[in-house]
Amino acid sequence: MAIQVFSVLGTTVLTQGKHVSFNNALLVLVLANAVGFAGYLFHGWVGDRIGRRTTIIAGWTVGAVLTGVMLLGPSTSTFVIPLYALSLFFLTGPYAALLFHMGESFPAQVRGLGPNVAHTMGPVGAIVGSAVLTVLLGLGTSMVVAALVAGSVFMLASGLVMLGTRHVDQDHHIAVVHHTAQEGAAA
Repeated sequence: MAIQVFSVLGTTVLTQGKHVSFNNALLVLVLANAVGFAGYLFHGWVGDRIGRRTTIIAGWTVGAVLTGVMLLGPSTSTFVIPLYALSLFFLTGPYAALLFHMGESFPAQVRGLGPNVAHTMGPVGAIVGSAVLTVLLGLGTSMVVAALVAGSVFMLASGLVMLGTRHVDQDHHIAVVHHTAQEGAAA
């Protein structure tokens, strides 16, 4: 849902909620997506070191806080632009860790089916996110409050839901791969 609110509808949130001009919002969106790309690289790297699950939880929690601060803070470009860029860094970046976490989270017998079922929930979240935002705006809520509820709150909820996912011992996986590689070299 947060992807729908802050990435897909990012220009709308920036123009209607933070009063950024449309031309500047498009420029900000391009620059912020470049920072978001750096988030993919960073979160992939961190996920290999501290664990993908922990990386996702921390990333989405920080992202939720940053989007909340951006939405509730002043509407100056010096405040909004850096916070929006950092928000995308922590919103989209954890997907690099999630890509592998999903596959590691399921037993080998359902390693293809499990992540596919989980992955198909993405469009459902986009539909629900758009609907929640639309309903809130239709009820007369400001864009700031609607984006806070449909985006920031649900990004935080996504991070918290990750606490219930399987913890994968990456050190064990590394040891197995290293052992298998040694066996292959010896053969």
